[in-house]
Amino acid sequence: MSLSPTDEEIFFIFNQVFTYLSFTILFLGLIGNLLNIFIFLHNKFFHKNHCIFYLIAESIVDCVQLLITFTSRIGIMVFQYDPMQSSLAWCKIRSMIAQACTLISMTSVCFAVIDQYLSTHPNSRIRKKSTLQLAQILMCINISIWLLHGIPFLLTFEIRSPIGCASFNLQFLRYYTFFHFPILIGLLPIIIGSIFSVLAYRNVRHIIQRRISHIQRRLARQLTALVLVRVAFSIVVTLPFVIDRIYSSVTLNNQKNFLRQDIESVISNMVILIFTMNFSVGNYSLLFIDIISNFSRELSTYSFYHLDDFVVNSIIK
Repeated sequence: MSLSPTDEEIFFIFNQVFTYLSFTILFLGLIGNLLNIFIFLHNKFFHKNHCIFYLIAESIVDCVQLLITFTSRIGIMVFQYDPMQSSLAWCKIRSMIAQACTLISMTSVCFAVIDQYLSTHPNSRIRKKSTLQLAQILMCINISIWLLHGIPFLLTFEIRSPIGCASFNLQFLRYYTFFHFPILIGLLPIIIGSIFSVLAYRNVRHIIQRRISHIQRRLARQLTALVLVRVAFSIVVTLPFVIDRIYSSVTLNNQKNFLRQDIESVISNMVILIFTMNFSVGNYSLLFIDIISNFSRELSTYSFYHLDDFVVNSIIK
């Protein structure tokens, strides 16, 4: 069934809106992530903080993810050319890098919330388990595993009309549908993030009850709030994307009329835009700035020699 002129006009307007929103998310995300990186690297109080190390790594990966995700939008808007639908090499490489960046970023968030749980633990022996050297090793393992995980994407993705760039390997599609999206991107990071967020929050409540200075309590509370907000936002924007990707994979080989294809395309574009906000969160940068602006001035008036063992381990370790 062909589309009426009115339907075509409506879908054209939707596509234009999505294109401009994509550019907005791209530029705001790049500015926000680069600002995060600059602020954390520029501020000496956070140079050796493990939680901040994970968040810096996440911001770098998010910049790559945003550029990779919006290559088609940029190509269509600027050059009237979609490399995803015409270049087999780019179809394969983009699919591999995009999934690797997604998993690296989400794993980094999980590492950050786990580290915050360890760093705020009342037991000093548990706090000492989290070190900068361990964070560096875990990030190297994180990147290596997910890049290797992307090899099947490189091998199985191809371009077929009218669908375009996708994997048509049935065995890989089963894995893609029933494990990659629901488990690796959906259930696993949500469970890990939720559990350790609750544990970190519990630790912070115990810290508040302890007889320590106001600056120590406030810094621990703000750093934990930073990670908790990041985890909560990730869960909210990830769930619709996972559901949409599972549906798209399950119905990939179904016969669909033009109207259904266009409706599903609009919904998918909307869900993808929401999901990319996971890598492009403007208020996340503002929260960073608020934390640093509040505490940099206060910490500068204190000597590190007057901080107890907990502060040394949880702030500047």
